[in-house]
Amino acid sequence: MKTSKLFVIITLFIATYVSAQNYDHGRYIFSTNSGTYTGGNYTNTFVIGEPFTNVTITGGPYSMSSGFLSRVQNCNNILGDANIDGQLDVGDLVFMVGIIFGEIFPNDCQFLAADVYENGIISVTDIVAVVQIILGGSLTKGNALENAELYNGDERLKVVAVGDIAGMQFEVNGDFGITKHFLPVGWEISRSDHTILMFSTDGTPLIDEVLFEYSGELAINSNIIVDWHGNSITATISSIIPTDYVLLSAYPNPFNPVTAISFELPDVALFSLRIYDMNGSEVADLLSGEMSAGYHTVNWEATGKPSGIYFVKLVSADYTSTQKLMLVK
Repeated sequence: MKTSKLFVIITLFIATYVSAQNYDHGRYIFSTNSGTYTGGNYTNTFVIGEPFTNVTITGGPYSMSSGFLSRVQNCNNILGDANIDGQLDVGDLVFMVGIIFGEIFPNDCQFLAADVYENGIISVTDIVAVVQIILGGSLTKGNALENAELYNGDERLKVVAVGDIAGMQFEVNGDFGITKHFLPVGWEISRSDHTILMFSTDGTPLIDEVLFEYSGELAINSNIIVDWHGNSITATISSIIPTDYVLLSAYPNPFNPVTAISFELPDVALFSLRIYDMNGSEVADLLSGEMSAGYHTVNWEATGKPSGIYFVKLVSADYTSTQKLMLVK
């Protein structure tokens, strides 16, 4: 028992002696009695095992004034080299996307390399910064961002911006699927359950205001819009609302046995959407009651109905429209 205690004491003494060295002027990770601090360039000199006071940290997200230093890790890797392979390339972009999506769990030095803006968060701003480093002098930065607005509705998302966009990140929820995107060649789009990332890999600007079309329900909780000048803004979010009542053409038509009936409501309204046969008899009450303004679609499943001509009728207080349907079996 005494031998074991003596061994522990000697080991601790040796470990303290070996680690009692100075660390200064580098991108370090510091473990102290008050927590772990990462990022930035630290211009003070530290000695493991000794207390410190009046610490100055430049460029990092944290601040320390005093404490007891227990560990220093020197992350002497290239800024932006998130996968620590010694070079900046698309592999680092993929690695950073994985971090944002929660699919990759970086070690301390990997996180420090990916956190280009040194704010303690990996986001599309860091991805765009790495793209900019990779492209170097070949990048045309375009105009700085002044403002941006997102329009969400009619199962599509579009952005209107003053300035040139380099990347976007949306935190979202809802049961949806992206069916088609309108990003130019050179742009990447990726998504997880709660995050959508879009960014340019070659400096190409956006061409179309519509970013993508989707099916289902999509709600945007927060967003980051980034340019090539180091600016990031939060876009305002607006819903796309129709200006008139419209009963759109059913598709497919003729059909068998299911057709989709779409309509637009400019206001919250009490309405009915019903199917009638050639004799004017009601054969299906698809919807009735109050519905919010927006773009809506409902399917009519006509299994069990005979082939022939039917009519779908949309009725509200200020609008009535009828459309002919043909069921062919």
